[in-house]
Amino acid sequence: MHRFVWDLRYAFAGARRRSRRGGGGPIAVPGRYTVKLTAAGNTISVPLVITMDPRVKTSAADLERQFQMASKLAAGVGEFSVAVTRADDLLKQIAARSKEAAGNAELAAALTELEKKIGAAAGAGGGGGFGSFGFAIPGNEPTTLRQVSAAMGTLMGIVESADVAPSADATAASEKWEAAGKATMARWQAIQSNDVAGVNSLLEKAHLQALKTDGEKSHP
Repeated sequence: MHRFVWDLRYAFAGARRRSRRGGGGPIAVPGRYTVKLTAAGNTISVPLVITMDPRVKTSAADLERQFQMASKLAAGVGEFSVAVTRADDLLKQIAARSKEAAGNAELAAALTELEKKIGAAAGAGGGGGFGSFGFAIPGNEPTTLRQVSAAMGTLMGIVESADVAPSADATAASEKWEAAGKATMARWQAIQSNDVAGVNSLLEKAHLQALKTDGEKSHP
């Protein structure tokens, strides 16, 4: 006999990594689903019914509220995860162009300035996130792409820590991080649209390859 265990989680939309909790996106709510297995060009579909633990008395409405908030946070994690990946890729491209721009003072200075802006927007790597005990709401300082991604991931874990509707504190924190995320993403998009475009103009004049921001594989 073979036994298979599903974690019953949705995937992180657009993210290139899995959650540090080991699963994926939000937990599926009780209901009827279809499981599809595709192998060697053949697809088999079977019904799947998810039922609530009979010991849990939480209403379906509260579980739906939990799912909706977790879904929104998971979408944020995916969006900001992609942004961090693109920022890191841009920094690698800039490092390569900086070597090629030796002797071109104007271009070298522009690349250095862009590197600083992208580094500040993305934030330092390797921090490991906030952790549930060190979690805090955003302050007055601008937040980074990594901070927002980590905060939303942590909040998702808090929201799903029990089979109950999101608490008032979790709801308030989610709203504040969503607002901070919008401002952070706006700054990041402005860098891609304006600053990168300016540097690419200089790279074109120097007959060097332009920086890519659309997620295409770069060739330094």
